[in-house]
Amino acid sequence: MSFFDTMSKGRLGKSQPKKSAPSKKKQESKPSLKTAKPPQKHEPVMLSAPALVEEKPKRVRYAPIIL
Repeated sequence: MSFFDTMSKGRLGKSQPKKSAPSKKKQESKPSLKTAKPPQKHEPVMLSAPALVEEKPKRVRYAPIIL
């Protein structure tokens, strides 16, 4: 029982201060994520476009071979 009591007390004590700290961190991370999302989206889109173009001819080549 003593171990369970310490665990519950530790969780309750840690949960209260942690809630206030993450709220501030989340607010700071949200704008940074928004600013980082646009550049990140442009890069994958450009990389995915040529990748799809390369995959399409490959699939067309493999399809007749399988048939």
